[in-house]
Amino acid sequence: MLKLILLLLSLNYHFYKYDVAAINDEVKIVNSFYEKTVSANTIDKTLKDANLADPLSIYYPKAESAEKFPVVIFVHGWGCRKAAVTAMARFTAHAGFVTVAVSAKKRKYPENWLPTLDSALSLLERYANDGTSPIYGKADFSRIALVGHSMGGTAVLHYANQHANIASVVALHPYNGGKGIVSLVGGENKVLGETLAGQKAYTLIITGSEDKIALPEKTYRFFENIDFSPTTKNAKLPHGLFFQFKNVKHNDMIEAVTNMTKAFRHEEVLLAYTLIVQSYLEATLKNDATSAALFTPSDKAFQQFGGLLLETNKASKTVPAFEIKQ
Repeated sequence: MLKLILLLLSLNYHFYKYDVAAINDEVKIVNSFYEKTVSANTIDKTLKDANLADPLSIYYPKAESAEKFPVVIFVHGWGCRKAAVTAMARFTAHAGFVTVAVSAKKRKYPENWLPTLDSALSLLERYANDGTSPIYGKADFSRIALVGHSMGGTAVLHYANQHANIASVVALHPYNGGKGIVSLVGGENKVLGETLAGQKAYTLIITGSEDKIALPEKTYRFFENIDFSPTTKNAKLPHGLFFQFKNVKHNDMIEAVTNMTKAFRHEEVLLAYTLIVQSYLEATLKNDATSAALFTPSDKAFQQFGGLLLETNKASKTVPAFEIKQ
């Protein structure tokens, strides 16, 4: 894992390009990956509506120029709040994105996240267009990406499928039914389903070989059932990508109670996932060729990356190490 991180850092020089400022930055006891508040932090509790449990937390590059930055919405999974994904949102803002961490009001089934995403985008756009806002003129709403974990990952896949303005989507261990008590609590994703016909957004789906909550074989069915629209093409990058990481569990890459203490913390997984997500956003939202190489199977950078971290096909007869769709 350390070799992967060093490889990504050497290839992806954008990671700490900017200092960041924030609106409604919070640090709770569960935060262990990015423990400090952002120094330039504005409090605005109006960034909330009936679909949100907490006001939006927004992170943005501190830049003197009139440059506009792509927008990335981060959403958590079942029973969580935005604290689960704020570390990844903060780190990604350093690379040159306006990032938003969201708390869903209802968070029991995958479909509960759809109105949350509507609210997040609506509130953010209104706020960014307010001349008195700290992010006035900084957000580029022609370049929007969604990143979701677990049930939030299921939701972002479907939201992107339903909204043509979403350019890129990353689903981290998206839930499509588990086993035993997990399925009893979370259902089997019966409302949204696993079919994504006419997907326009560039789509990255990631699972882990040790995920016992969002089972890899069920997560993989999302990818099997994606039918990409032919209207969006980029020769540098496959339209769809599926990765299975070895030895990664469901919550290793988020801020969760299960990894609060150092003995159970997985900083290297959080950092690796953050770098992979950020590189994918650079490739799909900024058309960055160096980042795109990491997701192009014919490129040497992908071959190094894949050999270091992807699960081999021997580990699963039904879930591949990786797969692409053009």
